[in-house]
Amino acid sequence: MLWVVIFKFMPKKNNPHKVLLNNDVLNFSVHVIKDLLNLNSAPNSIYSDKTIIYHLFNAAASQTSINQVSNLSIDAPSEGTIRYRLRNLDSNQFQQSLNDQLKIHASKTIHRKSNTFAIDFVNIPYYGEEKK
Repeated sequence: MLWVVIFKFMPKKNNPHKVLLNNDVLNFSVHVIKDLLNLNSAPNSIYSDKTIIYHLFNAAASQTSINQVSNLSIDAPSEGTIRYRLRNLDSNQFQQSLNDQLKIHASKTIHRKSNTFAIDFVNIPYYGEEKK
């Protein structure tokens, strides 16, 4: 699964304020993946390159199959359509290109000084009912 974190710095007095917006992450991710996949759909294609990528992201985010997303979504491309559009994809080359792009973007956004941060990881998920 791919996790992308983008921080927008908005000046507030002299301290930068970090804001993470879902649409920014999604649009940035689609843009990067679109450039890496080089789908180049024909002008008369029913589904645009972005639609195909949104479909892939939907499957990844919901941890399900492309077929399941196709079955649950209205007007979504079929699994066969997705496979056809990705038929020429070299996964090793794609992975290397993605890693290269992440290095480029990370070097532009990560500060050279040390940063302190925390990650909340839950190893055992809670399966009880939510209290109302």
